[in-house]
Amino acid sequence: MLDTAYDLERARLRDSSNPFIRFADLLPVRDAVLFPDDVEYTPCVHAKRLGAQVGLEHLYLKDETHLPTGTTKYRSAVIVLSLMLESGVRRFASASTGNAGTAYAYVLQTKPFSSIEMHLFVGEKFRDHCHYGDAPNIRVFALRGGTFEAAAAASGAYASQLGLVRDAGFFNPGKREGAKLAFFEATDQIEAPIDWYVQATSSGLGVDGTYKGAQELLALSHIDRLPRLLCVQEDTCAPQVRAWEEGCKAIEPRHVVQQPQGIAWAIHRGDPTGAYPYMRAKVEKSNGAYCAVSESEIRSAQASVKEHEGIDICFNAAAAVAGTMKEARRGTISPRETVLVNLTGNFRSPETETKAVTWLERRDGAWTSDDNTIRIPY
Repeated sequence: MLDTAYDLERARLRDSSNPFIRFADLLPVRDAVLFPDDVEYTPCVHAKRLGAQVGLEHLYLKDETHLPTGTTKYRSAVIVLSLMLESGVRRFASASTGNAGTAYAYVLQTKPFSSIEMHLFVGEKFRDHCHYGDAPNIRVFALRGGTFEAAAAASGAYASQLGLVRDAGFFNPGKREGAKLAFFEATDQIEAPIDWYVQATSSGLGVDGTYKGAQELLALSHIDRLPRLLCVQEDTCAPQVRAWEEGCKAIEPRHVVQQPQGIAWAIHRGDPTGAYPYMRAKVEKSNGAYCAVSESEIRSAQASVKEHEGIDICFNAAAAVAGTMKEARRGTISPRETVLVNLTGNFRSPETETKAVTWLERRDGAWTSDDNTIRIPY
């Protein structure tokens, strides 16, 4: 586990409406010229009508659907690829449920990132969630019958075979550093101190990055307290929630979900064995909580956000809202506390889609292409 440390005695927040520029001293990229120059803060809505429904006076929704690819993953893609460019990385392998891969692809088709080549692995059911056009520097591998975990393992093995840099998901510091920007923006947009930060969780890199970022802002006296963390998962794939509820410090075999099912597909990580100990420590330190929500609760929350606040969100973002509602009714969150919910994305319209896909089948102990030119042991 690697974290990025900054010289906080010299760091300052710049006067800019572009979050990448304003918070540049707290990002692991030396040359700000790599940052997009047309990005502004996403809206942070004081959800008074939705809050009244569950008795929360100070409920705020960070609407990340306004980002170029419709999800918060765009922020991490910019930071990761900028870091790669500065580090001399020109080829890397990654795995995705769709949002991260789409964000990478979007940035990779802009200058100066078009010199970087991505080899993207997806499980079969996530293949249709890759929404971008074909590009010469993007190669996609889809695993028939494969889960996200299988895709992640295959991407790592493939990277080792070809000598590529491995994305590493939760353990990629650039991803976690980019993920904290939503919270950074919200501290400028909300006058009151933020008591709770809520996000739907797969591995938890967004929450992990946010808490680290909050510690940095506290050291700079930009905020006066750290938020409590609420991590939400769908109950059909909630290994971290189950481990937390049982008081386990690590994911046990009984917590692992081999074939995740449900509607909040982007947060379905059935085996977060590596990430959970770090996440548990952060949630515990913040005096936070984990929460599992059902499909009906997710659908109800999605409808409520649309009805009361006019925002269209995906099931993954709706899970975070559902978890907030559930914990408010339980009394975990008090009526007067300030709550920030990260609406991590919407349902992207597949205006463009990648058609050049190499399918891999399980055969003779390896993921194998039809022409047998690719064999990745599993």
